[in-house]
Amino acid sequence: MQRVLVRLAATGEHHATKVLPCGSKVADLLKELEGDQRHMHLLLSNDRVLTAEEPLPSGEEISLQLLRQDLLGRWTRRTGSEPVNRWDPHDYKKEILLLRKDGQGRFCTEHSWCTRPFNSGRDREMVGCLPHTLQDDPEGLGRFLENSEEVENSQQLIFGKTLEGLQSGLREALPFAFGKVEIHVGAVRNISIPIPAVLETICAAQPEIIGLEGLGLGDLPSWVQSLQKLNSARVLVHAWTNRDVDSATHFQPLLEALSSSSELKGLDFQNLACTFHDFPAERLPRGCIAFGTIVLQKDMKGLSARGSMDFHDFVGLFPRFPPQVSIVRASLGTKGHWSVSAQAMAEVFRAKFPGLQVLQLELSLQHSKDSNDVPFIDLSRALIQLGVKVEVTKIRCRAAQYEFLRAAMKYGGALVNEEEDEGDETVYPFSHPRFDWSKVDGSAERK
Repeated sequence: MQRVLVRLAATGEHHATKVLPCGSKVADLLKELEGDQRHMHLLLSNDRVLTAEEPLPSGEEISLQLLRQDLLGRWTRRTGSEPVNRWDPHDYKKEILLLRKDGQGRFCTEHSWCTRPFNSGRDREMVGCLPHTLQDDPEGLGRFLENSEEVENSQQLIFGKTLEGLQSGLREALPFAFGKVEIHVGAVRNISIPIPAVLETICAAQPEIIGLEGLGLGDLPSWVQSLQKLNSARVLVHAWTNRDVDSATHFQPLLEALSSSSELKGLDFQNLACTFHDFPAERLPRGCIAFGTIVLQKDMKGLSARGSMDFHDFVGLFPRFPPQVSIVRASLGTKGHWSVSAQAMAEVFRAKFPGLQVLQLELSLQHSKDSNDVPFIDLSRALIQLGVKVEVTKIRCRAAQYEFLRAAMKYGGALVNEEEDEGDETVYPFSHPRFDWSKVDGSAERK
């Protein structure tokens, strides 16, 4: 027997200890660990991802790292009836598909049969990505999902039972003292699969903030149809996109679907697979006064963050927005050298957004960078001198750098979010449920 110690790759904490027969495969250990259906597990040995088919590393006791990845959903398709006794005549097959947010997945099949006492068997196969039969055939993948007898998806469990079912479930979860409290759905985030039952519940709830996640071109028609019915939506948050959304022009149908909304005030696009170079700004809904998130020179683990632009590209390729947009959210990082002066940067923001009144900033500073290497403080002061209010919603850096940047930017006149204590000085992004739209200058909304 082999003892396997499993630690979380993100924190190093002990997750589980499993004892398996010697010669077991990685797939055998994954089967033992996959109790949480909201995640898909990958195993690492010395920072190398292990494939499902290979045997576990040798040794009486080994240590592996566990990497969890969020799932879009888990689908199960069954053929035949599962036997109570494996020796009863049967022919049973179960196929499980786990899809990740990046479009990849894991496919597992279990097949057992018995035609007579001495003619039986059991096969099990697990692959670390979609099999070629599905990966190279989008229509086949669609048929698999449509024909699945059982859909195990958290968003369907919550939102797939009508608005009344959602409210009833929430009331049951609340303490008895709340009685028959009235429940209003104010915000729904991270809806990743446009299942009809889920979309019907959302349209009935009419939330003020609606969040899409992992949009693919194939999902656009369903979302366009639903957005036309969301008359109370104040902010649309779009987080992550599939690789096929490689141009910002693909968002034009969404903007046109929102054009008739009288309540929509803000659009926040986050972690896109494309930049805003060709964003159809002229199609922006007339009532939209807030836009984001513009990502400039930001990196993730040494590589450019999704949708990040060099500032020179921002100057030359980013479109000019209509003057109705008065609130802008931007995320600034330290990928490359900031060669433009803070004053010039401030003037570019004003040129791109002629109606700019509030710039919300999210700042990231690499550990290897010094506060003097970035123009964050001087940019804040230059914007304030131009009459633009600066709100710093997030600062990511070392503790010592954080205290310096926070104090310097507050001294220069910016509002900085105090993460330790929520109070009157708390600064929220415009897409946050707690953002106070009543404090937005009325003149901005009339433009």
